[in-house]
Amino acid sequence: MSPSGSINSSRRSHRRQDGSTPASSSPSSSSSSSSSSSSFGSSSKMAVLLALPLLVSGQALPQVDFSKMGSVALGGSFSGLDFYSPSSSSSTNYSSSASTLVIRSASTSTITPLAQTEQGGSIEAVCFLPSGGGPNGTVFVGGKFEELGGVRSRNVARVDIATGEVSSLGAGGVEGEIIFALYCDESTSVVWIGGELTTPVGEASSSYGGGVLQYLPSSNTFSPAPFAGLSSGSVQSISPSPSNSSLLFTGSFSLSYSGSSNVTSSTNSSSSNSTTQFSPTGLPLSNVTILSSGATAFSSTLSPIPLLGAGVLVDAEPTTTLEGYTDPSVLFCPTGDDGIDHTWLGRDQGIAQINVQVYRAITASGIRVGNTFVNGRGTSAFSFVSVPDNTLLSLSYLDPETGTTQTCSTSCPLSLNSSIPFQDFLFADGGRDLTGFQMTLLEWREEGPGLHLLELLSDGAYASAATSGTTSCSSIDSPSNSTLVGTWNEITINTSIGGTTTTALQSIIPSSDIASLSTPPSVTFQPYISGTGNYTVNVLIPGCLNVGDCSSRTSLDVSIQPYQGAGLWTSTIPPSQQDLTFLLYEGAIQKSEAGGFSPTVVLAMSSTPVGVNDDEYSVVANRVEFRLMTLDTTGTGSNSSTTGTGGGIGGSGGINGTSGTNSSSTVGGFGVYEWTRSTTESNATGLLPNTTQTSFDKLAVALASAIRASSSSSIPSNVSVAAALLVDSVYYIAGSFNTVTFANIVSYDGTSFGVLPNAGLNGRVHSLARVGTKVYVGGEFTRIATPGQALLRLAAFDTSTRAWESLGGGVDGAVTGLVVSGTSIYVSGNFSTLLAANSSSSSVASGGFAVWDTTSSTWVNQQSVVLGDVSTVGAGAGGDAFFAGNIVGAAGFGAEGFVMLSSNSDGSPEFNAVPLSFASSSSSSSSANGSTATRRTVSRRSPRSTSPSWLSISAVAIKRAFLLPRQTDSSSSNPDVPSVPRSPTPAPAILAAAFWTNSSESGNPSIAVVGGNFSANILGSSSALSSNNVALYDPSTKTVRALEGGVVDGVVLALAVVGDRVFVGGEFRVNSTTGLDEEGLAIWDLKERQWVAGELPGLTASTGSNVTVNVLAQRGTSSTLIVAGSFAEAGSLPCSSVCAWDTTDHQWSSLQNGLSGEIRALDFAGASSEILVVAGSFSLPSSSAASFVAQYFFANSSWSALGDSSSIPGPATAISVDNKNASNIFIAGTSTTSNASYLLRWDGSSWSAPTGTNFLESTSVVQQLSFVPLSEAHDGNSVMEEDRMLMVSGALALEGQGTFSSALYDGNAWHPYVKSTGSDGSPGAVSGMFNSDNSFNFSIRNFLARGIVVLICLAIATGLIFLFVLIGVLIGVWRRKSEENRSYPVGKEGDGRDSYSDVNVPANGGSTRTRSALLDHIDLATAGVIAGGGAAAGGAAAFAQHEKSRTMAQSEYEQEHEHNPISESTAVAGAGRYSEEQYEDEQEEEEGEEEPPRTAVARWSLEPDVGAERELRIQAGKPYIILNDTSGEWWLAMDPETGEQGAVPASWML
Repeated sequence: MSPSGSINSSRRSHRRQDGSTPASSSPSSSSSSSSSSSSFGSSSKMAVLLALPLLVSGQALPQVDFSKMGSVALGGSFSGLDFYSPSSSSSTNYSSSASTLVIRSASTSTITPLAQTEQGGSIEAVCFLPSGGGPNGTVFVGGKFEELGGVRSRNVARVDIATGEVSSLGAGGVEGEIIFALYCDESTSVVWIGGELTTPVGEASSSYGGGVLQYLPSSNTFSPAPFAGLSSGSVQSISPSPSNSSLLFTGSFSLSYSGSSNVTSSTNSSSSNSTTQFSPTGLPLSNVTILSSGATAFSSTLSPIPLLGAGVLVDAEPTTTLEGYTDPSVLFCPTGDDGIDHTWLGRDQGIAQINVQVYRAITASGIRVGNTFVNGRGTSAFSFVSVPDNTLLSLSYLDPETGTTQTCSTSCPLSLNSSIPFQDFLFADGGRDLTGFQMTLLEWREEGPGLHLLELLSDGAYASAATSGTTSCSSIDSPSNSTLVGTWNEITINTSIGGTTTTALQSIIPSSDIASLSTPPSVTFQPYISGTGNYTVNVLIPGCLNVGDCSSRTSLDVSIQPYQGAGLWTSTIPPSQQDLTFLLYEGAIQKSEAGGFSPTVVLAMSSTPVGVNDDEYSVVANRVEFRLMTLDTTGTGSNSSTTGTGGGIGGSGGINGTSGTNSSSTVGGFGVYEWTRSTTESNATGLLPNTTQTSFDKLAVALASAIRASSSSSIPSNVSVAAALLVDSVYYIAGSFNTVTFANIVSYDGTSFGVLPNAGLNGRVHSLARVGTKVYVGGEFTRIATPGQALLRLAAFDTSTRAWESLGGGVDGAVTGLVVSGTSIYVSGNFSTLLAANSSSSSVASGGFAVWDTTSSTWVNQQSVVLGDVSTVGAGAGGDAFFAGNIVGAAGFGAEGFVMLSSNSDGSPEFNAVPLSFASSSSSSSSANGSTATRRTVSRRSPRSTSPSWLSISAVAIKRAFLLPRQTDSSSSNPDVPSVPRSPTPAPAILAAAFWTNSSESGNPSIAVVGGNFSANILGSSSALSSNNVALYDPSTKTVRALEGGVVDGVVLALAVVGDRVFVGGEFRVNSTTGLDEEGLAIWDLKERQWVAGELPGLTASTGSNVTVNVLAQRGTSSTLIVAGSFAEAGSLPCSSVCAWDTTDHQWSSLQNGLSGEIRALDFAGASSEILVVAGSFSLPSSSAASFVAQYFFANSSWSALGDSSSIPGPATAISVDNKNASNIFIAGTSTTSNASYLLRWDGSSWSAPTGTNFLESTSVVQQLSFVPLSEAHDGNSVMEEDRMLMVSGALALEGQGTFSSALYDGNAWHPYVKSTGSDGSPGAVSGMFNSDNSFNFSIRNFLARGIVVLICLAIATGLIFLFVLIGVLIGVWRRKSEENRSYPVGKEGDGRDSYSDVNVPANGGSTRTRSALLDHIDLATAGVIAGGGAAAGGAAAFAQHEKSRTMAQSEYEQEHEHNPISESTAVAGAGRYSEEQYEDEQEEEEGEEEPPRTAVARWSLEPDVGAERELRIQAGKPYIILNDTSGEWWLAMDPETGEQGAVPASWML
C-alpha cells in the first residue's frame, strides 16, 4: 500500500454502553428472512438488477424542449431523482433493516447494488483484492450476518465483481459476535480479519487466539495470526505502516508485557504511584449513598422533581376517614417519619387512586415510592399511567429480595418490608414529558392501601432560571439554584401540550444601551449533581414564536465547567423560531460537593449579538438539564455509603499524575499493537516480552496509563482506539478516549504524547486517512476539544503546520469511514448534507457518501446519491468505490425537494442542482454550533426526523397535517358538495415556485421563489434564522436566501410574481416587522426585500375554517391576478373561493360573487384568456348541485358548468388547457365513491377518458397537469398534436411499470419520465413543474445539421458571385449597344390598332428587332447596384423608372386620342401620379420622341382566379391600354377607367 493510506473504524453500533452486544441472529431468523434478499441470491448477477416492462416498448425518452419554457424547475417531496431509462430501471429492494453492499462507478457515477444481508444483518467492513479469485477482482465483506445474497456465510463473505456471485469463506465464515475490520494485503494475497471473533466455522479454537485471523483466497482456507490473536477485546482497524514492513492493529483489547516498562503517558513528567480508583471518565469514583435496598446507585443519583406549588392539582380518592391521614400533598415532600400528618391512607378495603396535574411540561424518568406501615397497613401492588397521553407505563426496578432487575406494568409489586424505606421504579422506555400522572393502588394488606413517599425522578439533574421551577423541599440534600445578573422578568409560555405552560426569564436591553453595557445579563445555573459520571448537558431555550419576540431575539453565549480544573466549554446559541434543545456538552461531570466544587452553566447575551431587527435586544432563559448516561461509583451495598479513595482532581494521585515505573511484574497496554513481518512469532494473548516492544507498543502502555485501564477487567466499554496512522515517525491514534490532557485524538513520537492543538476533538473519531502531510479525521465531533474552532464531523490536521483545517463546512451527520483513492478521499457516514463553508456558499444534498478532492480542497460533484446510513467504504479498481450499510435507496441525482431542469444540446433532459438544505430537528441547530456526543456510539440515522421539540410541537409536525386528506371542508355549507382531498405530500416538500427577473442586477438574473412545507438552513443569508416555508434561489450564484422581516407560519401552496412583487398564498399566517398580519395571502417586495403591509385587504374564511389559497394566476399580461382556494370574502367584498385582484389599482373585484366550495386548480382558455376554467368541488351561483369543473366568461361575467358534472366521478384537483384551446382540456381528480384517481379530457362537447389512460392505476395521486413542448415530434392523433405532450406529475402508479413522479401522455400511450426517491427510500412525489415563460410556442424548431448549413451558405455565396458577374457583363453589352443605336416609333397602318414599341436600328442600316423587356428590367434593377447605391437603392430606382415610363405613355395616349371614350377625370387620375414638372423633366431625359401606347379590345371576359394577383380583370368588348406586348403569350395592360394594371392573355385581345 502507498504511504497515502486510510484506516476505517465502522460504527460501533453493536456495542452497548455496558459493553455488551446484541445476540446474534439465529439460523431460523436468517433463513426466514432470506426471501427478503432474494434479488441478491446466490445466482445474483448485475444483470438481475435490470429492467421493468415498458408501456411504450423500445422508445427513447421523449425530448421535452425546456429551452422554450424559460427557467424550469421541479418541486416536491424527494431526496433523489432519475430520468426513466429502460436500461437503468431497477427492481432492487433496499431495506432499512438489512445491510446492502453497492458499487459506485467512478466513470459513470452510477450506483449498483451487489448483495444484501438477511434482515437484521449488518456490514461493517469491506476491502478489495485485485485477484482474490475473480477476473475483475473480489470484494470481501465483513460484519454481523448469517447470509449474504442468499448464501450462508457467517459474518464474512466475498463477492466476485465480474459476475456478482457471492461465495462463503472456508466452511461457512467465522464464529464470533461481529467483524469490524478487513485488510486486503496485495503483497501477500492475504485477507486479514479483525473484530470480536473466535475461530473459523467448523475449526477447533485451540489454534486461534481470537480477535484476528487470516484468510487465504487461493485455497479458501483460514489460518491463525502469527501472533496468535488479540482476545481480550475487539479489533477495530488493521492497516499497514507506510513501508509495509508491519501491520498496525487498534481496538479495545488489552496487552500484557513482562518486566518494567518505562513509558511516559503525557507531556507532564512528574512521577507518582496512585491507588486512587478512577472511572472511565478519568475522575475519581463517586461517593454515593444508597439509602434503600430498593434503589440503585444510578437511581439514587437522580434528582427528585418538585410537585408542590401554585398550579398543581393533587387529588386522591377514596381517602380514609382517619384524621391526619387525608392530605395527599404530604407525599411529595415528606418532612417527618411515617405517621400522622406525614402519610396518606386510602379508604379501608378499597382500590385508591392518586391523580396529579401540574399544568406544565416536565421531563421525568421514573418514580420513587415509599410504603406506609401505619397500623400494619401498606400497598403491595400498583400501576402507573402517564398524563396527558394516558399510557400505562412499563417500569424497571431492583427487586430488593433477589437483587435482580425486573419489569412490570399492569401490577407492580411494592415491598412490605419495613426496613426498605422506598423503592425506585424507572420508566422502561426512558424519560418522557408529562403534565401529570395517575397512580392506582391495586392491592394492600390489613385495612387498606396508603403511601408515605411519592416523588417523580428527573433523568439526572436540572436547574431552572425562574424561581417557580425550584424547590425548597427538605428531602433534597442540596437543591439546585440559579443566580442572576442584570434585570430579568418572569414570563409564562404556552407549551406543546394543550392547557399547559412553562415559566422562563426574559431580559430586554435597548439597542442604545449596548455600547455602554459593561456586564451583559446572565444566568448562572448550579444544578445539584449527586454522582460523578457521564452526562448529556442540554440548554433549553423557548422559541421566539412562542414568546413573541422574533424581531428582537438575539444570540446567547453559554459555557460549562464540567469538573474541577477543567476549562470552560463554550458555545453560541443562535436565535431560533422554534423551541430549542441545545446540546452543550456530553462527557464527564463531577458531582457537587457541599462547600466545594459544583458544576455550573453560565448563560449570557452574546458578546456579538446577531439576528436583531428591532430597536432592542431580547434574551430568554428557561433551564438546563443534566441527563445521566453512566454513573461512576463503587457503591454496591444496601443502605450503605461507599467511597473511592485517593487524591482529588489535579492532585498527586489525579489524572495529571502521569508517569512512573510500574513495580509489578507486568505492564499493561491498551488499544494498539504492531506486528512486524520480520519478527519471530509471539503470542499476543499471553505475556509478551518487553524486548519485542516497538514504539507503537510503548504507545499502548502509555495510553493504558493515561486512561487508567491496565487490565482487561477494567477496560471501559466506551473507550477504544478506532484508527492509527504513522506520519514521519509520529503515530496518530484516534477513537473514543478522554483525559484532562487530550481528547479522542493524540500523537505519540515513541517517548511521549504530543497533544494536538486545543487538546484534540470534542467527540468520537471513527476513521483516519492520510494524504501527504495531512491527516484527515472523521467521526462525531463538532469542534476542537476546548471551545473554539468548529469542525463539523470532518477535519484535516496539517502535521507540518500543526493546525486544524475544516473540509468545507463539514457534514450534518456522523462520518463512519474515510478511504484514500488517488488524490481523493471517499467519505461515508450517517450524513445527508455537505454543509456550506461560509456565507457565500450553500449546502448541498449528498446522501451518505461523498468525495473530497485534496488537490482543490473542494467537494467533487457526485450527482448520484445514496440514501440511508453508510457504515463503511472501500476503494476498488479505477477509482470505483464500495460501500455498505442500511441503505434505503439510491438515485442518479441528489436533490432536496427542488431541482432545475434544462435541455442539453442533443435534446436530452438534465437536472441542475439547487443547494437547498432542509433542517430536520432541533438537534441540527446544536450540532452546527459545536456540541454533540463525545463518547456515545453512532446510532443509525433515521430518515429526516420531524419529531417535536421539548417545548412545542415541531412546526413541521403541525404543518404535515395540512398536507393530508381532509375529512370535511367547512368553507362550504352545502352537503351536496364533497370535500377536496389534499394530496399526501410528506414534509419537507416544495409545493410552489415562481420566477422573477431581477432587472436591477447585472445580467438580469432569473430568481426562483420557492414555497411549501419546509424549514431550510439558509447559510448564505444575512438572517440568523432559517427560512420557513418560503425562500429565494439565485441560479446564477447558486445561493439560497430567506425572506427577511417576517415569519410564515404554515404551508405555502401558491406563488405568483407580478412585476417586482411575489404574491404568496397557502394556509398560513404571516407576521412581519412592517406590521403585516395576514392569513392565507401576503405580498413580498422583491426589490425592497420586505413584506408589503396595508395594501392588500385580507381574505377571511367562513366561520370555523381557515383561509386557504390554492392557486394564484395572472390573466395573460393584464394586471388581473386570480386568487382561488377556500375563503369567503376579500376585504369586505363577498368573493367566495375565487376573486380577482387588480395589481395596478390595488382593489378586489368579484367574479359573480364566486363559487361555494373549494377551487384547487385553474387555467385560461381563449386567445386573450377570456375564459377562466376552474377545478375543484363547488356549487355554481345558480345551483346547489356539486360541480367539479366550471368556466367563467369575463365578457359577460357569468359562470357555467363545463359539460355534464355527472360524467366527472369526483372532485378535480388538477387541470390544464391545451394552449388556450377550450376544446382540449384535461382534468385529474379523485372519485367520491371509490377514492380512485381519474384522468378525463374535454373535447368541446363532452368528458371522456382518453385512450391509454387505463394504464394510470387508481392508486395514483395526480398533483399537476401541464402541456409541454417537444423538440422531436411524436405521431400526432386526434387527442394530442405532434409537437406537445401532457406532463402528469404527482405520485403515479403505471400499470406494469411501478411508481413514478412524472409521466408524459401523448394522447395514446404513457411514457414514464421522472422517478423520485424519498429520504427513507420510499417513492417520492413531484408536486409540479414550474416555468418562467408561459407564452411559449409549441411549434417544433427544425434545425439542419451544422455541416449541411455550411454547405448551403457556400452554395448561396457562389451563386451570388456568379449572378453579379453575369449582370455586369450584360450591362456592359447594353451600354455599348445603346451608344450605336437610337430608338424611334413604328406604326402599322391598316390593322385598326395603334402600336408603341422601342425598335433598335443598327447603325449599318440592317434589319430591326424588338428590344427585350427582360433586358429593360435588368437595366433598371442593376443600375443602382453598379453605380454603388446598393441593392435597395437600385431596386427603388428601377421601380421609379418603371412608373415614369408607364405614366408618360398613358399621358401621351390621352393627348393624341381625344376621341377615345375615356373620361378626363379618369385620365387625370391615371396620370396624376407625377406632376407636370416631373413629366417635363422626364421628357428632357429621353433621347427621342416616342409614340403613345396602343389600345386593344378584349375578345372575352376574364375573371382572375383566387391568388392570381398579377392578372388584370377584363370585360369583353372593352378597350384596354397595352403597355408592353413584347412577350408572345401575355401582355401588360391597363384598365383606362380604373388605372389598374395586370397581365392579359395576348390571344384574348383584338
